Amino acid sequence: MKKIYLILLLPVLLLSMAAPAGALIYLGQTNSLPNSSPVTEERWLESLLSGYSSDSVNYVMRFESSDYFYPDSKSLTGFDPEMTWSWAVVKIGRGGDLGGWYAYQRQGEESLSVGPYRYGVSHVTFYGVPEPATMLLLGLGLLGLGVITRRRS
Repeated sequence: MKKIYLILLLPVLLLSMAAPAGALIYLGQTNSLPNSSPVTEERWLESLLSGYSSDSVNYVMRFESSDYFYPDSKSLTGFDPEMTWSWAVVKIGRGGDLGGWYAYQRQGEESLSVGPYRYGVSHVTFYGVPEPATMLLLGLGLLGLGVITRRRS
């Protein structure tokens, strides 16, 4: 009897492992970010994440529409900045157009596919968490500075 359960459970396990890692999580939207910049977008994103995660949000890269996707684009399909990122803020509308900012959290290794938006995509800003190797190098550098300072005094 146990063999039958095992035989039935095995395909379910294999299918669940083959399933995609997940989709983007929609975190929120706003129509008012004064003096929009990566810094103000980062603060807004951190305020959205305060209930979900204690991770620190760090600016990675901003992509302007004219450089990386069609200026009249109403959506992003399979947009991959080819870097590590955890969150994205998509700005909709340009100049006097109505629009806003939309925040998304990455679940797995998926690329950014969002929209369609009525007023088109202005820019996308990606945020992430410092990688462990970067933090290790920073820590070793600070430790080395501390040792040198202590030896000199």
